[in-house]
Amino acid sequence: MQRDSPGPTESQALAAAGLPAATVEQIKQEEAARIPLGRRGDPREIAPWILRLADPASTWLTGQVLTVDGGLELT
Repeated sequence: MQRDSPGPTESQALAAAGLPAATVEQIKQEEAARIPLGRRGDPREIAPWILRLADPASTWLTGQVLTVDGGLELT
């Protein structure tokens, strides 16, 4: 089984949780400050990895967690 482990990625999840806009922005800024690349991910950067892992041709890749997080795991 392969898994994609994306780091903080732009989405509507924080707003959908009912957080005020100012809180959402503060969380996003704090997350970006912890990421070595200095920004949150873009869904277009995550989607290709999900598609690769889900591809039926990826039969030789097993038991992997692919971390796509702008270097956050390194900190």
